[in-house]
Amino acid sequence: MARGKLLFKERDLRRFVRGVQKLGIPMQRAEIDRDGRIVVVFGPPEDRECSETTERNEWDAALKAS
Repeated sequence: MARGKLLFKERDLRRFVRGVQKLGIPMQRAEIDRDGRIVVVFGPPEDRECSETTERNEWDAALKAS
Protein backbone atom coordinates (compact mmCIF):
# COMPACT_ATOMS: atom_id res chain seq x y z
CA MET A 1 0.00 0.00 0.00
CA ALA A 2 1.46 3.35 -1.03
CA ARG A 3 1.90 6.03 1.60
CA GLY A 4 0.84 8.84 -0.67
CA LYS A 5 2.29 12.30 -0.96
CA LEU A 6 3.38 13.89 2.30
CA LEU A 7 2.15 17.41 2.96
CA PHE A 8 5.30 18.46 4.82
CA LYS A 9 9.02 17.91 4.62
CA GLU A 10 11.49 17.15 7.40
CA ARG A 11 13.08 20.56 6.86
CA ASP A 12 9.70 22.19 7.58
CA LEU A 13 9.60 20.55 11.02
CA ARG A 14 13.24 21.39 11.69
CA ARG A 15 12.60 25.04 10.77
CA PHE A 16 9.62 25.18 13.09
CA VAL A 17 11.47 23.58 16.02
CA ARG A 18 14.47 25.88 15.58
CA GLY A 19 12.17 28.91 15.47
CA VAL A 20 10.48 27.91 18.71
CA GLN A 21 13.87 27.28 20.36
CA LYS A 22 15.18 30.63 19.11
CA LEU A 23 12.24 32.38 20.79
CA GLY A 24 13.08 30.58 24.04
CA ILE A 25 9.71 28.87 24.28
CA PRO A 26 9.99 25.50 26.04
CA MET A 27 8.52 22.70 23.95
CA GLN A 28 7.75 19.17 25.15
CA ARG A 29 7.02 17.59 21.80
CA ALA A 30 5.70 18.04 18.27
CA GLU A 31 3.47 15.57 16.45
CA ILE A 32 2.61 15.48 12.76
CA ASP A 33 -0.31 13.54 11.32
CA ARG A 34 -0.23 12.01 7.86
CA ASP A 35 -2.57 14.77 6.66
CA GLY A 36 0.03 17.41 7.63
CA ARG A 37 -1.59 18.65 10.84
CA ILE A 38 1.07 19.74 13.33
CA VAL A 39 0.38 19.52 17.07
CA VAL A 40 2.85 21.15 19.45
CA VAL A 41 2.85 20.68 23.22
CA PHE A 42 4.53 23.59 24.95
CA GLY A 43 6.02 23.45 28.42
CA PRO A 44 9.24 22.28 30.04
CA PRO A 45 10.64 19.13 28.41
CA GLU A 46 10.02 15.89 30.23
CA ASP A 47 13.19 14.36 31.66
CA ARG A 48 12.27 10.77 30.89
CA GLU A 49 13.23 8.45 28.10
CA CYS A 50 10.60 6.66 26.06
CA SER A 51 9.11 3.95 28.22
CA GLU A 52 7.19 0.83 27.33
CA THR A 53 3.97 2.87 27.25
CA THR A 54 5.43 5.49 24.91
CA GLU A 55 5.89 4.45 21.31
CA ARG A 56 9.18 5.37 19.62
CA ASN A 57 9.00 6.80 16.12
CA GLU A 58 11.32 8.12 13.43
CA TRP A 59 11.05 11.72 14.63
CA ASP A 60 12.47 11.02 18.10
CA ALA A 61 16.06 11.04 16.83
CA ALA A 62 15.43 13.96 14.45
CA LEU A 63 14.08 16.22 17.19
CA LYS A 64 16.88 15.35 19.60
CA ALA A 65 19.46 16.13 16.90
CA SER A 66 18.18 19.67 16.29
